[in-house]
Amino acid sequence: MFFKQHTQRFFLACTLLLSSGVLMASELEQPTQDQKLAVLQKWLKDTAGKDYTIDTLKILKSINLSRQNLREIPAEITEIKSLTNLSLNHNQLRELPSGMAQLNNLNSLWLGNNQLTELSPEICQLTKLTTLSIDGNNITELPPEIVQLEDLAGLDIDQKVTKGLQHLLDLTKKKLSLLLVGGIEYRGKEAIEVYINSLQGRFTTPADM
Repeated sequence: MFFKQHTQRFFLACTLLLSSGVLMASELEQPTQDQKLAVLQKWLKDTAGKDYTIDTLKILKSINLSRQNLREIPAEITEIKSLTNLSLNHNQLRELPSGMAQLNNLNSLWLGNNQLTELSPEICQLTKLTTLSIDGNNITELPPEIVQLEDLAGLDIDQKVTKGLQHLLDLTKKKLSLLLVGGIEYRGKEAIEVYINSLQGRFTTPADM
């Protein structure tokens, strides 16, 4: 009964632990929610009385929570400051937990195919990002703060993003060398600039101001 009452909460916790390798779902490649909960229940029983907290996960470098049908991510994930790679692709996320800027060691952030409507300026504080994927969302504009991502080398967006693209011109002067738009690849500074300039009628460029 306890597990039924707290299914979503425990599913999130179990997914996090499975993803991190703290839990192993035997030979299951894509365990169902019930199977994950069963694994978690056994883990809780086996570790009863032991101090397994978020601190257990704070040495992790990579977490993959893709394709988990998640509508939310536990805020505690922002405490795992050792993370360099975080994959949240193919879920149902409408927003990310506050405090994402605390993950200041992130190199890669995968947010593709969710239900996000904006790229939070907080994400733009992750200045060590080299790869960012936001394709397949409902994002239509890149915020000015994206220019803070001076180490960004690869960006994956879709064709819905028609505003704020001029900010990428600043990033091509830094390290941005690969832009994916709806699966179409623009590689190199010139190719990226040609694509952005071809859409100049959709936004106001600095030269027009």
